[in-house]
Amino acid sequence: MSFELGDERELLRRTVREFAEERIGPVAEELDREHRFPYEIVAGLAELGLLGVPIPEAYGGAGLDTLSYALVVEELARVDSSVAITVAAHTSLGTMPIYLYGTEHQRQRWLPDLASGRRLAAFGLTEPGAGSDAGATRTRAELRDGQWIVNGSKMFITNAGTEITACVTITAVTGDRGGEPEISNLIIPNGTPGYVISAPLRKLGWRASDTRELSFRDCAVPEDSLLGSAAAACSSSSRSSTAGGSRSRRWQSGSRRPPTTSHTPTPPSASSSASRSAPSRPSSSGSRTWRPS
Repeated sequence: MSFELGDERELLRRTVREFAEERIGPVAEELDREHRFPYEIVAGLAELGLLGVPIPEAYGGAGLDTLSYALVVEELARVDSSVAITVAAHTSLGTMPIYLYGTEHQRQRWLPDLASGRRLAAFGLTEPGAGSDAGATRTRAELRDGQWIVNGSKMFITNAGTEITACVTITAVTGDRGGEPEISNLIIPNGTPGYVISAPLRKLGWRASDTRELSFRDCAVPEDSLLGSAAAACSSSSRSSTAGGSRSRRWQSGSRRPPTTSHTPTPPSASSSASRSAPSRPSSSGSRTWRPS
C-alpha cells in the first residue's frame, strides 16, 4: 500500500499552500482584529475552484476526492482558521447535504452557484436550548396548504449572513414517528420573509468568519423545500453533523503543522465524490499551479 499523495494531489496542496501564504497570511491578523469577512479571499478561492472540491463537475464542482478536499482544508488551516472554517462549513455542511440528499431539482437549483463559489451556504443545526444534538431540535416546521411554516431559532451558524450567502439548510421537527419527533431538513433561502439573521456575533476566535443567530417567525417556504424525501431528510441531519466532526479533525491536523511563514495557523475537513486528474498551467515562477477545468 502506497501512502504517497501522487503528483496531482501534491500540485493541489502546493497551490493551496502558496495561495494561503501569499494571499491570506499577510492580511489574516488585520481581518481578525477588525472582525472582517474576507470577501476578496473567498473570491480568490472560488477562482481556483476550491469551494466545490468534492462536488462533481456536472454540478459546477472540481470533482475531486475526499483526500484532495482534506488537503485543501488542512493547508488553509495552517495559515488562518477563519478562512478554513468558511470553506469547510460551506462545503461539508452547506453544500454536501444538498448534493447527497437533495432531489435533482434541488441540486440543479443550488449546486452550480454553491460549488463554483459564487454563493455560500450554511447549515443550521445548533440551537440555544439544544446545542448541536439533532435529536433535541426544538425548531418546528408545520405543513400548511403546500407550505412549511417554520418557527424557532439557531445559534452559532457559520456563513449564514454574508452578502453572498444563498441559503441555510436547517433541522426542524416536522412530525412524529412512533412517539419520537421526526427531524427533517429544510432549505431556507436568504431573504425569505420571517427569516431574521442577527448581526455578526462577537467571538474570541475565528473573528473573520461569519457567525450568526437565526430566528424563524412564521417563516413560510414551499413544500419542496424539504431536503430530498422525508426519510432522506431525517437521515441527513445526523450524517451532516458527522461530516462536521470529521472536518474538525482535519482542522486540528492543520493547526498542529507549523506554517512556513510567520503567519498564524489553526483548523477543518471531510466529504466525498469521484476523483479526476486535475489540469494545470505554469505559474509566473515557472512551476505548475493546480487549476480546475
